[in-house]
Amino acid sequence: MDPLTLTAGAAAMTAGAVTTLVRRASLARARDRAAIFDNIAPHFDDVRLSPSPDGFARMTGRRDGNRFDLRVMQDTLTMRKLPALWLLVTLTERQPMAATTDILLRPSGGEPFSPFMRLPVTVTPPPGLPADAGVRSDGKGTLPDPQVLAPHLGILHDTAAKELLLTPAGLRLVWLTEEADRTRYLLYRDAEMGRRPLPAATALRLTSALSALAADLAESVAEKRKSA
Repeated sequence: MDPLTLTAGAAAMTAGAVTTLVRRASLARARDRAAIFDNIAPHFDDVRLSPSPDGFARMTGRRDGNRFDLRVMQDTLTMRKLPALWLLVTLTERQPMAATTDILLRPSGGEPFSPFMRLPVTVTPPPGLPADAGVRSDGKGTLPDPQVLAPHLGILHDTAAKELLLTPAGLRLVWLTEEADRTRYLLYRDAEMGRRPLPAATALRLTSALSALAADLAESVAEKRKSA
């Protein structure tokens, strides 16, 4: 057989094998991303799952009498030392406040999930926050009572904590769940994350923290109305 024909045939087989591997990897990635909340969903009621544009599942459900929205977001900005996968847990019940307050740890201005840089008013951090915390507000009303917030700020001292957002529409905690493998990222720029379902303990800790904060905010407002 003509050597050129053999070479062309081998090249076609190689290209076909590469295409098959790429397809399999893509399907595996899609399955992994769709299963990101598989360990968490059984702990919630009225669970609803929907796909995000990046293929990761997004979950809503009820727990502790509150409705929550859970989603993950990849942060691959070049200013980060390593790409990160963030978990955003939002309590989506209305809150008794008029202003938005954002507590962001180690603010860099490049957080894709945070409204921090868009908020116009810089606020003096209340006692109990880590030293690297920044606080901003939209200036539309009175901020939450520092004495009400104080018992709930301890969670922000965890090294995985990134943000606590308080708004009239709900409360949110942002948590670091994973960073890209350093070696693979530095050598191959491989930033693949989210290949395993998130641990239920992390989500339950964050939802419990938000439920407790919401309860204390509501109680504080009720007490003020009684004494008015």
